[in-house]
Amino acid sequence: MAREGKLVVPNLDGMDFAPVQIEEAKPVEVVSTSAINLNSVDALKDLLIAIALH
Repeated sequence: MAREGKLVVPNLDGMDFAPVQIEEAKPVEVVSTSAINLNSVDALKDLLIAIALH
């Protein structure tokens, strides 16, 4: 059942905000698919199924 109620937000009138510098995103490291051990993936899948059925 969903909860119902008021959304309360803070009153931000009169507050000062300091500018923030955000660093640029770094490139994502590419991992080859050959580095993934499929036996480990299958073992994890079997474990998750066993936990779900328990």
